[in-house]
Amino acid sequence: MVKSQLKPLPELEVLRNTYCSQELTDEVIEYLEEHNPESLLKLLDGEQGVRYVEFSNAINCIADIIINDVSKVTSIPNDHLGLIDLLFEVSRRIRKAYDLAEVIPQGHPLTSGIDGVYLPLPIVEISEYAKKDGFTQEMVDKVLQESYMQKPDLWFALAEGSRSYIPIDALKIELNENLHGLSQKFFAIEITSLNADWYYKEAVARVWKLCGISNLEFKKLYEPHTMQKVDD
Repeated sequence: MVKSQLKPLPELEVLRNTYCSQELTDEVIEYLEEHNPESLLKLLDGEQGVRYVEFSNAINCIADIIINDVSKVTSIPNDHLGLIDLLFEVSRRIRKAYDLAEVIPQGHPLTSGIDGVYLPLPIVEISEYAKKDGFTQEMVDKVLQESYMQKPDLWFALAEGSRSYIPIDALKIELNENLHGLSQKFFAIEITSLNADWYYKEAVARVWKLCGISNLEFKKLYEPHTMQKVDD
């Protein structure tokens, strides 16, 4: 019954096949249509209007299915970048099938490729809320700079996820582990459940600046229904 409620998803040419091939994308989406249509319907709900908590939850639910179930029957991407691109293509096909405005990546890549030359990490004034939680500009700048040098692969994936608005939890968890470890190395501030995401949020702010993602461009990802629909 659930499957019959889902419109057939169109076959679209992937926007990029560097990290997840056309063939792999088609195979995984075919599996989801056949075996987990309910996850695609949940994503459809999240694609309506503002793409926020419901969208994020649905994307990460599909990510879990790909990692835990699809991987048992076929190949899946072996890194964050491939998973981000695959999930982006799932979203594209859902939106196309239901005649929703197309969403395209915003800004520009952090660098030409994961092994490319990275621009210096810009200094961005930290949030007033972060300051109230005991963080200082010096602390945030130090931790983010060290992380940026140590884990460029995570930062590149963060940038690509931000450009296409595919917020996968696995990437956030791995980057937070790195950021929190560096914070404990250099500073005495206690990381708790209440302040655990400030370094991550400040990392995203710097990625936006490096990739040229403005508030208007983010709105095209976050609230695509408010933007003019892209013609076919």
